[in-house]
Parts: sequence; structure tokens; C-alpha cells
Amino acid sequence: MYGKIVREIGIKFCITTPNFRDKKMFGKTFEMAQELFSSMPLLNDEQVDALANSCFEVDRVPLVTPNGTVSKDHSFLYRPDSDAILGTVGNRYEVVDNVDVLVPAMNSILNSGLDLTDLKVNVSLGNGGASTFVTVDLPAHTVQMGRKIGDIGRMALKIINSYDGSLRATLVTFVSRYWCTNGCMVNGSAESGFIKHTSQANVPNLVNNLKTSLELFKNSEGVYEVMSDAPLPMEKAWQFMNLFLGRSWRDCLKDEFALSYINEEKLRENSSASYIWEQHRTKYVPELGNNCFAFYNALTDWATHKDTRSSAEGNRPVVEWRRHQDVDRFTRNRHFLDELSKVA
Repeated sequence: MYGKIVREIGIKFCITTPNFRDKKMFGKTFEMAQELFSSMPLLNDEQVDALANSCFEVDRVPLVTPNGTVSKDHSFLYRPDSDAILGTVGNRYEVVDNVDVLVPAMNSILNSGLDLTDLKVNVSLGNGGASTFVTVDLPAHTVQMGRKIGDIGRMALKIINSYDGSLRATLVTFVSRYWCTNGCMVNGSAESGFIKHTSQANVPNLVNNLKTSLELFKNSEGVYEVMSDAPLPMEKAWQFMNLFLGRSWRDCLKDEFALSYINEEKLRENSSASYIWEQHRTKYVPELGNNCFAFYNALTDWATHKDTRSSAEGNRPVVEWRRHQDVDRFTRNRHFLDELSKVA
């Protein structure tokens, strides 16, 4: 309802205010996107439609208060086909259209020389379409995950973009698990490429490193083996739990924060922390042993499977992505790497 009010006031303002914005909307329509994706080899009709459905026009309308005051510096990004407000942006903001990101990225993947046998495409939208996540599953490329027989991960490339600038356009290498269905971001892949949300956006930066993505994926197998070989007693895992939650390493070593019944009870007040610790203690340690890989699995389980607040469910793809970024940062923390270096 508020979106409609904003739209009505915004249209009136645009009509009476010269040169507020270009007369054409930003973005390509579904029909234009469908034509572009349908020309790509190997994509079936369902995949073409899923990709095209993530593409739509957006309008920029004035940011107004209920009493009619208009902001001089900011606007709403508005999606006319669903009457959704996608976000608030500065008046100099330039939209990076999904078509301008997804088409060159998909073309590069499909012509990369990677084995595309049984290729799968999944598209998820967050916050009414403000953010887009396209996962290209490449099951022909696999790695062994740790030491557990049958724990195989397949390569996946995730293409990310946002209309509202909340996420930079990025190509990330993931591992999708067969055994536990956890998703894992391959270390270093978040820097594979990105587009700055400005008029100087440089799309080739996003897609010129698929060879690097494959190398990172293959190298990850050795990293998971080292994690499996690195012992992690429960007391040390508890310290890492506190480190992941944002405590300083100095605090993690203090007796007042040590593993104890009282501190475990306090942990239950934090639903995410409680979830991670329970998964580590009751699921992954029995399955994989007391090692760093078990703790890593608990983190990726949380990132992939932990539910969200009901108010954030429509934004779950973004929540999941932020969690994977948290896990990636933790695995590059020097204290965790020091533990791995003891057996590397």
C-alpha cells in the first residue's frame, strides 16, 4: 500500500519537475532477456525462463514522506511490474542491470571449456528482486571433501548482482556437497571479479577468470584434507566458537569464557551460535572426529540450512550469502590458519 502511495506522489512530482530523471526506465524487460538467454547453447526452456524472470525494468521515483516532503538527494528504486520498492539510492546512483551482468557471465561460462555435462541453473531473488543469485551447478567437476569416503563436492559458480547496490556484482566459486548438502565458498573466490555500481561499470572484470575459478576449486581439495587432519579438542573448538562470534582472541583465552556448563547455557540465548555448537558437538564430531573440518562443517551447515526470522524469509538468499561471507572470513583468520599449519 505504501508503495502505491509513493508511486502516485512520485509520478506527480516527476510530471511537474523537469529533468528529474530520464524518461526511459532502467533495465531490460523479460521478453528482451528471454530472447538473449534463449540464444545460448545448452540452456533448456526452463533455465532460460528462470534467468529471464530475474530481469525487469526499474523506475526511480522521489523519496517522499507521508506529508509530501521530497528528498533532494535520494530516491526510491521501484519495480512497476510487482509494485515493489527495491531500496533507497542516491540520485546519482546508476543501476547495474541483471541482463548486463548475467548475459556476459553465462556466455563466458558456457564457452569456457569447462565440462558442462548435466549443467543445472538455479535462480533466487532476494527482497522482491533487489538482489539476484544465479547458481550454475557443474556436477562433472568434483573434489573429495576431507577424509570421509563418499563425501564428494561438485563445482558451482554463483553469479550475484543487485539493482539497489546492496551487493556488488560478483562471480564466486562454490562447492556443493552430496553427503550433507552444505554449500561452501571456496577461499579466495570472492575476489574473482566484481563490478562497481557506477556508470564506469566494467563487465569483463566479472568474467575473465574462469580458469582461476577452476584452479581454486581443484586446490580446495587439499585444504579440506588438511582441515580433516588438524586435531581440534572441544575446548579449542569452543574458543573458535567465541572467535567466530566476534570476541577478541585474547578474550577467547580467558577462563571466564572457557567451555563450561554455565557458558554453554548462556550460548543458547544466541540461536545462531547455539545451532552451530550443537551441530558441531552432536553431528559432525561423531561423523568426522574432533578436527577442524568438523567445526568447518558446522559453520557451513549454519550458513546453508539455519532458518531465518520470519520477517527475513523473503530475503533468505541474501542472508545465506552474508553467512557464507562470515564463514569465509573466519577460515582466513590467522588463529584458525595457525591450527591448520601444524599439520600442513
